Amino acid sequence: MVQLLVQLRSMQLFNHSAHNLCGRVPFFADHEAFGSFYPEHETAYDSVAERLIGKVGPQGLNLAQLIQQVSAKCAGLPSTEVTENSKFFEVSLKLELEMCSIIESYIKQGVIAPGVPMSEGTRQMLGDLADKSEIRQYKIKQRIKK
Repeated sequence: MVQLLVQLRSMQLFNHSAHNLCGRVPFFADHEAFGSFYPEHETAYDSVAERLIGKVGPQGLNLAQLIQQVSAKCAGLPSTEVTENSKFFEVSLKLELEMCSIIESYIKQGVIAPGVPMSEGTRQMLGDLADKSEIRQYKIKQRIKK
């Protein structure tokens, strides 16, 4: 589930940055939306990390490896060059869809790490993360339509 951790932390950092950088009309609604997204990703990251440590042990959470992978993922994301808030929403939607794809892959494989089968509780947690993502995806799509 390391790939999911990398995705969630990247999403948290991106949406927090978008929250800080959005500044055009409609500022308040966009600022609030991104302000609601990044804490959700942070909470999800914490849940996945704790589950991974509980099932695999502390070696499942290699900080240096995570930082390197998150940095590489974030390096390709737009930042200060964005001129319209909608671009931030488009990228956020893409990241949400990627996360759901990662979740589906883990559920299909039925393992959380090599040789570690997925419990029903973990399957439910992942399903809940995907459910919350689909709600955010709907909101993002509505905003992009404007």
